[in-house]
Amino acid sequence: FLLYICRFMEAVVSTQSTGENENITGADSLTTDAISIAIATKENIYTQRSSLNNISGKMGTIAKKLPLIGGLMNKINLRSRRDSIIIGGVITGCLILMFMFS
Repeated sequence: FLLYICRFMEAVVSTQSTGENENITGADSLTTDAISIAIATKENIYTQRSSLNNISGKMGTIAKKLPLIGGLMNKINLRSRRDSIIIGGVITGCLILMFMFS
């Protein structure tokens, strides 16, 4: 009877160890997948950054060669700045009103 209990305890311990090993292996594979996804995302962002820098340089060259396009780009930049200032003012006003009435 005592031998049976010892073998049962050994089986339980080995089963728990196997389960823990499976959990650790699963967590390790999930971590490896997350790291590989992060590295791929980083590489894609660097590629997009270099592409956008190239496009920006080409647009600057075109703007220097053609004054009309340069003027149009300046107008677009001024409007986007103006819109940003207006949106910032609206958000600030809403926050002030929210704090006043709360």
